[in-house]
Formats: sequence, C-alpha cells, structure tokens
Amino acid sequence: MTQTAFQKLRANKDKSLEALTKKLEATSQNYTDDRYWKLTKDAAGNGSATIRFLPPPNEEGVPFVKIWEHSFKNPANGRYYIEKSLTTIGQQDPIGILNSKLWAAGDQDTAKLQKRKLSYVSNILVIKDSANPENEGKVFLYKYGQKIFDKIKECFTKIDEDDDSVKFDPFNLWTGANFRLRVKNTKVKLGNNMVDMPNYDSSKFDSQSEIFDDEDEIEALYAKTYSLQELLDPSNFKTVEELQKRLDFVLDNKSNIEENIKPRTKSEPEEKSSKNPKTVIFENDSDDELAELQNLFNSIDDE
Repeated sequence: MTQTAFQKLRANKDKSLEALTKKLEATSQNYTDDRYWKLTKDAAGNGSATIRFLPPPNEEGVPFVKIWEHSFKNPANGRYYIEKSLTTIGQQDPIGILNSKLWAAGDQDTAKLQKRKLSYVSNILVIKDSANPENEGKVFLYKYGQKIFDKIKECFTKIDEDDDSVKFDPFNLWTGANFRLRVKNTKVKLGNNMVDMPNYDSSKFDSQSEIFDDEDEIEALYAKTYSLQELLDPSNFKTVEELQKRLDFVLDNKSNIEENIKPRTKSEPEEKSSKNPKTVIFENDSDDELAELQNLFNSIDDE
C-alpha cells in the first residue's frame, strides 16, 4: 500500500532533527553575497582574471578594510565553524579566549588550527573574467589575502634605488593600474602531508592608465562602489552569545566561557596579558600595518 504524505512524515519523525540539522549546515556553508566577486578556478586549481582596484565611496579614506575570521572543521563530528571574529571591531571573541586558554595549557596545535585569519576587502572593477564574462564591466567587493595585499603595498615604494618604477596609488581612477590576478595550485608540505595551496606570486600590476577616457563614465563607475565602513558595522557581526552557541555546537562543548568576556568600549584601553604574551596573537593585534599604508597614501598625495 502506498503511504500518504502524513504517514511518511510520521514514519520519519525520529529522523527530522538530523535531516534538518544537515540541511541548515549546508545552507550556512553555501550562503553567498552577490556583492562579492570571486576568482573562478579550473579543475586543477588554477585561474586568471584582470581587475582594477577602486577607491571607496564618500571619502571613506583607506580603500580597504581588514576582516578577521575563524574557519575550521571539527574532525570528530565534521562540523564547521566559519564566522567573522569580533576582534575585527575591537571586541573580545569566544574562540579567541578559548584559543588563549589552549595555548597556555600547552595545546598549541589545536589553538593554531582554530586561530583567526586575516583578509582584506576592497571595491574592484572586473576588466576580464573569461570564466564568467557576464561579470566584466561590473563593480564588486573583493576579499583577498596577505599575498595580494603585499603586492598593493609594493606600489607605494621602490624595491631598490636602481628600480625604474615610480610610486603610485593602485586605487586611483586616473593614475592607477589594472591588476592581472593569477593563481596557481601548488603542493605544500604541512606536517606529514602534502596539501594543495593557492599561489598568487605571478599576479602583477600593469602600467598606469586612466580607467576610462570619458570623465562621465568614470563618475558613473565611482557611484557604483560599495561602502567599506558599512562592513564593519556591529550589526553585521554575530553577538558573543550567538558565537558561543555556535562554538559549543561545533566542539560539542557545553561549558560556558562567555562570562569571562567583558565588552570593551572604544575609550577603554586594550588589555594584554604580561604573563603569557603569546596569547595576544589570537586576540587584538596592532594596526601598525594599517597606519603604515595610510602614511604611504599621504606621502603620495604630498609629492
């Protein structure tokens, strides 16, 4: 006899929680923000495109923001923790506190696995994207790592005295330059294993050029840029309680450590432990690098 929909529902009543949990996990991991562009890689892990870094809108200042994130998998249950860190906006984060405790207790391996990772976000214009030509000519947000950020910094300084290149602002609409983004998959030894890692060493800036010949077209392009400071609005981050709940779920941990977290206002000084200085690598690093690049921007304006 064919079961009715209700009979099937009743027969699977004990499996509904597990099924929904898996579905929610998949939904969480597959969420995408249409404002962001991502380089498409082939089956071998290689990819290429040409983009142009853009200034931020409304005189926001530095044309990038720094985002700290945690991304790891619990091998015991297969659950993922992929969340933005509250340290991005100057607050303490549950996983940061846990990692500090693990480090102090001698479990550096687990702390390193769960440590936060730094990314940068800027506005870009996609010049050429062979894998997705529909993206060409459109403005997106682009999240990138330290390797590309280092190439941006190189534009502000000469490599040596014999270098013929000149310093320039790669985000400038008139005197910037297109960026040829190249990623190659490379094998890297990690512990006893060989793992695949993206390599961006071949990426480079072209010669300086005006982004468009027509001033009206440049102005129209600039109007399409996204606010970067909006990405740092606290409303875009989960609360301590939400992050703690997610962390407990991923680690099968019922302990409650958020009682050790004291929210810090902007006027309060940052506390750093003198007993165990290693723990600060998981919490609030300095913004010296950000200030350094801001000074480079200012030095170019002065010349």
